[in-house]
Amino acid sequence: MIWAAISYFLNFEIGYIAWGIGFVVGFGSAALGGSGVTNGALCAGVAVLSILAGKALAVKFDIGEMKEAWYQEAMQDADQFSEIKGDEEKYPGFMVNRGFSDVADESEVTEDDLRIFKDETIPVLERAKGQSYSEWEDNLDESVVEFMDSMVTEGVKESIGILDIIFALLGIVTAFKVGSGSVSEA
Repeated sequence: MIWAAISYFLNFEIGYIAWGIGFVVGFGSAALGGSGVTNGALCAGVAVLSILAGKALAVKFDIGEMKEAWYQEAMQDADQFSEIKGDEEKYPGFMVNRGFSDVADESEVTEDDLRIFKDETIPVLERAKGQSYSEWEDNLDESVVEFMDSMVTEGVKESIGILDIIFALLGIVTAFKVGSGSVSEA
């Protein structure tokens, strides 16, 4: 949680927090009387899970901000569409300007594009008008929710660099050493 909070509020990640997590896990276990190789291995496992959970939470916070931005954009789309609703001559311009078409100019919007916009997009825009964030989130298409969930996994994978690996390993080894009591023996 601390790693995710630092990442979220300071807008950057500090790899050595993983090392600190390992120390805190090992120290906490040792302070409660744990020692030995089995305890050290358990501490190392808890450290791995804690480090990965912190990384995943940091990515999830970023995705939460993206979702908030998507909501704001959806509300703007709904508001702007309500101003032209029923004036089909303005639909191609709206589609191009708001990103509902892949073409660069409204004259390039095809009849098929318009039909899809009318059948699929307009109902979504009309439903979105005036929705609260929680209502909008509840009405997200299942494929969008699955996409966002997959972004967490991909985000964790993409955000792991060599320094993250080094500090995670240091954290795991530290958790093992401190949790097993190896540090006090040295």
